[in-house]
Amino acid sequence: MEAFALYLLKSVIWLTGFTIIYILFLRNERYFRLKRYYLVAGILVSFIFPLFTFHYQVEIPATELTYQGIVPSDSGTGSAGQRNIENKSFDINYIFLLLYLAGIFFFALKSVRNTNML
Repeated sequence: MEAFALYLLKSVIWLTGFTIIYILFLRNERYFRLKRYYLVAGILVSFIFPLFTFHYQVEIPATELTYQGIVPSDSGTGSAGQRNIENKSFDINYIFLLLYLAGIFFFALKSVRNTNML
């Protein structure tokens, strides 16, 4: 059943792509025969393309890690003379999540304001 759900999801994605292209480029065209062929072909292709899957393998060469310079100490107390060195890496996914949530909040507030609820 999961395979069928995945097939439907892929089909919907393809159909959405064809619909977006139709809305952006072909909605105001006067070539009705072209539009008709495009819409029928888009529906057929969106049912056929999800049946094909492509698999590829990426090989990343492993590099040997060497530690040079700082030797970690055995004491975990962190006295006044020693500082604990922490890895403070900056996670870009966290920023994207915050931007996404801010956008959702902004457009939800704008939608509520436009419906005269506020």
